Amino acid sequence: MILLCESSFLGDYLAETEEIDYSHPHIQKHASELFAASSSENDFVSKAFTFVCQQIGLSADHASSAMTSKASEALLHGEGSGSSRLNVLCGILRSKGIPSGFCYPSAVRGTAGEGGEGHALNAVFLKSANRWVLLDASGNQTGAQAIATGGLTGAVRSGSSEVSVSEILTLPRTSTTPTFPKAQIA
Repeated sequence: MILLCESSFLGDYLAETEEIDYSHPHIQKHASELFAASSSENDFVSKAFTFVCQQIGLSADHASSAMTSKASEALLHGEGSGSSRLNVLCGILRSKGIPSGFCYPSAVRGTAGEGGEGHALNAVFLKSANRWVLLDASGNQTGAQAIATGGLTGAVRSGSSEVSVSEILTLPRTSTTPTFPKAQIA
């Protein structure tokens, strides 16, 4: 897959936004803990990916009425939509200076007959490898097919196919970021 960047300035992939609110104390706490326990950039990205996949449940899987879109809300609540999980991973990485964005490959599909047009992936720039890698923190990873990407392991849905070109965006698409009232977090 050829990845094209929306912006040629890596700093644009470090921006804090309303959804990617990485200055929030809880994001800072978890990012700092993961970073301190990491031996390299790849190790930190791998730990952050694993943390999001294991610690942030999908609201749909829990039949939860508390939906979140902001990274801090999903982290505090321990669950969120697939897009809010992407925001958590992006926030953790950006908080430690690792450029990350969003990629929406139109041909990523689940099993035969399932469309994946709205499926999103995180794109992460590894300075140590001088390249972008794709990670799928948005969905349920059970039975996922792992793909090795420069020493990192991400996951895409089993049986997926890829388009030849995809764009790495600095911000999540608004059409795939659900708009919910502020989550009630105790």
